[in-house]
Amino acid sequence: MSRLTALFLAGFFLLVGGLFSPAPGQAPDRRGVTLRVMTSEPNYFSESDLEVYFRADRNVWLYVFLAEPDGVVRQIYPNRYEKDNRVPANTTGRIPSGGYRLLVEGPPGRAEVFAIAVTEKLPVMQTEYGSDQLFREPYPRVYTQPRDVYNTMVSMARGTEASGPVYWGWASYSFTIQPHPAGYQQPYYSAEARLTPPPAPPVTNNQSWREEFRARGRARIRITSKPDGADIHINNRFFGETPQTINLDAGTHDVRVEKKRYETWDREVELVAGTQRTFNITLQRQKNTGSRTSRPKGTPIR
Repeated sequence: MSRLTALFLAGFFLLVGGLFSPAPGQAPDRRGVTLRVMTSEPNYFSESDLEVYFRADRNVWLYVFLAEPDGVVRQIYPNRYEKDNRVPANTTGRIPSGGYRLLVEGPPGRAEVFAIAVTEKLPVMQTEYGSDQLFREPYPRVYTQPRDVYNTMVSMARGTEASGPVYWGWASYSFTIQPHPAGYQQPYYSAEARLTPPPAPPVTNNQSWREEFRARGRARIRITSKPDGADIHINNRFFGETPQTINLDAGTHDVRVEKKRYETWDREVELVAGTQRTFNITLQRQKNTGSRTSRPKGTPIR
């Protein structure tokens, strides 16, 4: 993330209070979570990359929906690629966080991202394929509209109060999908392309990103493998395939690299704010019997 984007986000979360709108409908009110949500841009062209940022003041389970201009409502978080929707308090998060792309679709017009954060995990929503197949599609369509989503989820929240009070917060953010200018040729995105992370920015040794990351408590990890194309999982979350450079919070992370027919590389990695660690991993062919976990073969480079 650039310094300009970081400053913009910081200013947004500190100064903008309009996103925390009153709850729609007549659902019972116990709003005790301050939640804010926004997109990275106020306007998008169709088939461009959508990024959604969020922040809550409590440890919550977050549910995010996208209302497209044609009235279609989809659940975009949790989704097939990020099923763990627990969000720590006072931490700015992003959808997608890595390993896949979220593309803007639908006709030109006004779209809206809306979210609800709850202090208890809720049952799955009813989708076009039924609750037992929630993630048959990456971003399943829900048979309801924003107001009904809120009322339904609040009813679910109140149904989990046997062990104590449950609190929630609601927020929304509107943006526009614009028609492409004359002469624009629409790129082709296959299903596989949607799972490919956007190209990582070039890694440089200048001090600007190091100073920014140090101030924000962030760090980088660079992972390559032989052979490449191995899956990267960090803290049990998929971050795409090798080779890749990933930005993370400083601290200890569980890193797992795996590829079919090869031994899994698994280790606990400590990241220091403002630094980058690089792991060049040689995966070993899997034997017919024995453990699938090998010791790290790469040498970390600070």
